[in-house]
Amino acid sequence: MDNEAAVTMMEAIPPFDWSEVALKKDIEASLSAAFAIARAETNEAIGKSTLALQKEIQASSNRLVTWMIAMNSATLALVAAMIIFAK
Repeated sequence: MDNEAAVTMMEAIPPFDWSEVALKKDIEASLSAAFAIARAETNEAIGKSTLALQKEIQASSNRLVTWMIAMNSATLALVAAMIIFAK
């Protein structure tokens, strides 16, 4: 970087106190907290999605069993009718 560009850049930067500069450990602590929050929110969302999926699977299973019982009953009735009328 040439001298003129460096002077222009330094003039564009507002004055600051070195105590305002973030240290690597400050950034890591901030990121760690942010990741912990994101992890908790993600786990909560996964938990809600899992619960919704379990409920849907249960409802589907209930419908399937109901239809299976109905169809088996209808088949049994048909077979019984065939035996009775075949005589």
